[in-house]
Amino acid sequence: MRSSRYLLAALAIGCLFASEARANNEISLRLSSLSTVDRGVDAFSTSRQLLSAELSYARALTHPQRGLWVEAAWMISGSKDPLFGTQLTAQGTFHTFSLGARFTWPLWSWLVPQARAGVGLIVGRIIVDGDGGVGQPVSDTAYGLAVYALAGVQFLLPRRWMRREDQSGFTVGFVIEGGILATTAMAFTLAPKADEELRQIPLNGVDVGDVSLTAGVFRAGLLVRF
Repeated sequence: MRSSRYLLAALAIGCLFASEARANNEISLRLSSLSTVDRGVDAFSTSRQLLSAELSYARALTHPQRGLWVEAAWMISGSKDPLFGTQLTAQGTFHTFSLGARFTWPLWSWLVPQARAGVGLIVGRIIVDGDGGVGQPVSDTAYGLAVYALAGVQFLLPRRWMRREDQSGFTVGFVIEGGILATTAMAFTLAPKADEELRQIPLNGVDVGDVSLTAGVFRAGLLVRF
């Protein structure tokens, strides 16, 4: 009886170690520049160009090379420019947390076109401050919804396991993609930070209008698949 238990335990451990990763997990880092079209971005950017970085995790629901993936991503975008040629500097920072789906269909094992789409929450913050401590900083935080649709291609480092049906292994690659990011308008009202000594003085905020990060996107980055 005891020996049969040991045998079952040994079989379970053997199955655990025998089941290799099916290369159905992916971590990627993408860098891009957002070319915004909304005039509200002029409140903190003179060029309407925002630098952006996205860190994402994806998992294949079907075959790792061809089929459906689900993904979660965090993207940070921002710009910092002088304001109206004065000593004031405006900085806008936006965090986007999204969930989406991706479909891949390989032309070869190392060349994999893809299409992505998803939705998320965007959190934006604008700060206007004076260089060298001039003036009191004013800031505000606003929230919105974001959607994206992208298409691109992955260039994977060819590995022998890619020719097997079980697709078990590890590889790295390079990805380029382009598409559109659209967000709802975020309303910002800039006001100085509340101070205990200034409670008797009314602090009036300055409405800078609505800001939308709707933009064309071109990204390039590195990925690890395991």
